Amino acid sequence: MNAVTGARVSETRSATYELEIEMEAPADAVWDALINRPGDWWLPDYHCLGPDSTIEFTPEAGGRFIETHPEHGSLLWFTVHWFRPQDRTIHFYGHSSPEWNGPATITLKLAVEETPTGSKLVVQDSLFGVVTDQHVASMQEGWRVLFTDGLKRVVEG
Repeated sequence: MNAVTGARVSETRSATYELEIEMEAPADAVWDALINRPGDWWLPDYHCLGPDSTIEFTPEAGGRFIETHPEHGSLLWFTVHWFRPQDRTIHFYGHSSPEWNGPATITLKLAVEETPTGSKLVVQDSLFGVVTDQHVASMQEGWRVLFTDGLKRVVEG
């Protein structure tokens, strides 16, 4: 804490990492589920507004990846920066508040690529702001669980 103002001063850092989630499903099927059926693969534990909340995605620049609940409000997870359906790629940006280990700005790239056995989801995540090693590890594990136990399970099931 700063003795004069009572403000907390933190160092600014950045971190970037990449994950690849292999799936035994055609790339077009993974892409379709990713953009058209987010409510099918967004895991219950990731619903911050309660079990009756819904997940909606508008796949266009300026579009939102948002969670809403009729009684508990809404949570904007990400805004679409760049949507490229021709190569199955989406770039998002979002923010993490102090309650969620921030403040930090997050850029997230999701790309679905064909492989000899099906496809893979490539996840590139970058954070800038108040970023700790624990925050990065938590984000990385969170995406791995969401896309493995959620998206992969849906497209392979």
